Amino acid sequence: MKIIKPSNIKIIRKELKVLLEKYNSENEHGLTLSLGDATYNEHSVTFKTTATIALEGIPQGIEPTPEAASFLQDAKFYGLQPSDLGREFVEGKNTYRIVGLKPKNRSLPIIAVDLQSERQYKFAAKDIQRVLGY
Repeated sequence: MKIIKPSNIKIIRKELKVLLEKYNSENEHGLTLSLGDATYNEHSVTFKTTATIALEGIPQGIEPTPEAASFLQDAKFYGLQPSDLGREFVEGKNTYRIVGLKPKNRSLPIIAVDLQSERQYKFAAKDIQRVLGY
């Protein structure tokens, strides 16, 4: 690799996710490491990495991020239930999983991941209520 391009970053991210999953399942500290956004130029890439302790109530497969903790704490203020964290729903042609809440984002506070692309998207609470049948 002579220069770093977005296509290289996708490959690196996938490889790092595998390593982090192994670490998360084996470490003795009770920590979960998660990979965040990346910044890059043609010579380097920097990934934001977050270490969190296990949080009660977070379903398996959902990273214990601050956004997941916010969902557990504040879901009722948005007409949802804490147990909705991790629920899947279909919107359009895509299937999403609810992974968190950003209370500071008033118009689109609910965070969900597209299960096919693994990209995060933001949704209005009323749209999530509708697709979950509330």
